[in-house]
Amino acid sequence: MVFLVALAVSILFTVVILTTDKFHKNFTHDRDLSGRQKFHYVPVPRVGGVAFILGFFGGAVYYGFENDNELYLLYWAGVAAVPVFIGGFLEDLSKNIKVINRLLLAFFSAAIAHYELGLSLDRIGWVWFDENILVIPGVSLALMVFMVGGVAHATNIIDGFNGLLLGFVVLVLGVFGWVAYQVGDVLALNMILIMGGATVGLFIFNFPRGKIFLGDGGAYFIGFLLALISLLILRNRQISPWFPLLVLSYPVFETIFSIYRKKVLRGTPITQPDRFHLHMLVHRRIVGKYGKWFGGNRNAATAPVMWGVSSLGMLPALFWWDRDWVMQLSIFAFCFGYIMFYFSIVRFKFRRIFTS
Repeated sequence: MVFLVALAVSILFTVVILTTDKFHKNFTHDRDLSGRQKFHYVPVPRVGGVAFILGFFGGAVYYGFENDNELYLLYWAGVAAVPVFIGGFLEDLSKNIKVINRLLLAFFSAAIAHYELGLSLDRIGWVWFDENILVIPGVSLALMVFMVGGVAHATNIIDGFNGLLLGFVVLVLGVFGWVAYQVGDVLALNMILIMGGATVGLFIFNFPRGKIFLGDGGAYFIGFLLALISLLILRNRQISPWFPLLVLSYPVFETIFSIYRKKVLRGTPITQPDRFHLHMLVHRRIVGKYGKWFGGNRNAATAPVMWGVSSLGMLPALFWWDRDWVMQLSIFAFCFGYIMFYFSIVRFKFRRIFTS
């Protein structure tokens, strides 16, 4: 029921946004389609995150009526998410909020979650580090804040094509939900179902036609929730602390590799947008040449390819979520495979692609 309620509310408010489009299009449409990271051709609302959030809170309120003693977590998760959402939402409306400011707001949201919900990164599976470093006051908080802010920013980076981020989130929630069910974590499972309903409700309109976009506000909010669910699941000591990182390895490594690519390979500021993210290269060099799917809709055809890539990191997590060494090895294998795939697309022609 929590899934269905969140789904229904998300669909309802997506329809409201679309049907009232003429009243708010001057504020909510992405009218500048000439940017480096723009791959759509018709202005549409980029405030789908509002419908997602209302769907999430609709499911949370329903769950709260049924389980009053557990509403505390969902309430403070929502409160903590306000700064990170506001930063992204203002960017959607004004197009002039700097990346560093949005990232700082994500860190602030993570700090609120830490103090109000008691969530922290208290183990990484290395005994010496856990017993000697993480016990130092402030270290666990700093790592948790960096992790949550980083995931929120990473999900925004991969929000580039119709259905790409939302489809990825559905896959992630499926893996998280399976493991939460395996260990009997009812609270985490219900939060996953609520988020899943809100995600699917928006996904229906975002893929394949792209009638509405999630926007930066929604992308940051979703990343923030995924990070919180990761920490929530890790309360169960059976689960490897490397499990969430493996499941989220695609956006996380995309972010890390992009920093290296911009700073080292191209010598440009890491905050400067470009057209060389993996999903963009897939769009231009794989889907552009060979993809005849979705009636020639190259934008929509990109997402399934990237879902396939990201799912390769999730498969081991379905079966060996309680084994540190398997998770660590799988993370290394995914990152190595990502690099090989990336440079096979560019065909090792560094000079042409990185100076164009």
